[in-house]
Amino acid sequence: YPITELTLSADRRWFAASRNALGKGSLQVFSLPKQQLWWTLPCTEAPHSCIKFLGEDGDVAPALAVACNNGVVYLFDVERKCLSDWSDDLGFPAEPNLPKELGSCSHCPETLAYNTATPNKFVMGGHSWFCSIDLSSPVPLKSKPYPQDHFKAKNWAKSYMQERKRSNSISEKSKSSDSFDVKEVEKDLKKDEANRNFTICLRYSGIIFQDFLDKNEMVVVEQPWLSIVNTLPDALERQRYGS
Repeated sequence: YPITELTLSADRRWFAASRNALGKGSLQVFSLPKQQLWWTLPCTEAPHSCIKFLGEDGDVAPALAVACNNGVVYLFDVERKCLSDWSDDLGFPAEPNLPKELGSCSHCPETLAYNTATPNKFVMGGHSWFCSIDLSSPVPLKSKPYPQDHFKAKNWAKSYMQERKRSNSISEKSKSSDSFDVKEVEKDLKKDEANRNFTICLRYSGIIFQDFLDKNEMVVVEQPWLSIVNTLPDALERQRYGS
């Protein structure tokens, strides 16, 4: 498979190469001091879409972040050749334990950005969204949209309730969906309201580049769809049969 992405750790010890084609591929990490292959990462439940080494400051150990095309993100401890403590706590696969809104975004993750001023946080984003992930904060039940009244997020609360009801109906502890307690779910959501982790920003569209230039200084480059449409040639005219 062709190499699709390369990333280098901040300490220049590790070098990772991503190979991906037609939903298949692999991830290899190389040791630069030894100049040899160090580790081939295990397969995830969905093909990976982007990778990046996180920094070495803060409470979280250095790790390789791997985002998948279903909106799931994993952190791997390259030194120990295993999942990081954060991902290990989430479990594998991690999709059931992450906000469902990540997978419902219209585009898969394409970028991972790291702010050196906040070592325990990083930004994951796609062509029409990005979210801030705080590794030192608990994972919320559901992601909050920004702006809060964005039309793309108008059905998020309803979708979450339907997902909880579906999960409850097939649970081994519940033999019938009649036991689904709406008030209990609403109570859980109210407690979770103050948790702003995994907040998804929907303000931008057509994002073609996103990264930090300096501490607390991020640049987002957009390519609006209308500007692309304006460059297209005029439609061909043809006479329909019988008209």
